[in-house]
Amino acid sequence: MSAAAIPALPAAEVRAALHQMQWERAAALLAANDRALRASLAAAPADPAPWRALLAEHDALMAELLARRDEAADALARLRLGRRRARAYGEAR
Repeated sequence: MSAAAIPALPAAEVRAALHQMQWERAAALLAANDRALRASLAAAPADPAPWRALLAEHDALMAELLARRDEAADALARLRLGRRRARAYGEAR
C-alpha cells in the first residue's frame, strides 16, 4: 500500500469547526476520517511510517478538540455560576 492510499486528516476543517464551536461537526469529521482509515487499514500497509505520522497528527488534533471542549465547558460553568450569584444577590435585596 502506498502513502497515497492513506486518507488525509481533515485538520483544517476540524480546526475551523472548533474555532466556530461546532463540536458536533468536528466530531463528525473525525469520525468520517476514522471510518476511512479503518477501511484503508483492512489491507495491511507495507510501510508503517506514514501511518505513524498520521496517528501522531490525529492524536494532536484530538487533544486540541478535547481542550477546546473543556474550555467551553468551563466557560459555561462560569456563566451558570455568575447567573446563580446574580439571582441570589437579587433575591437578597
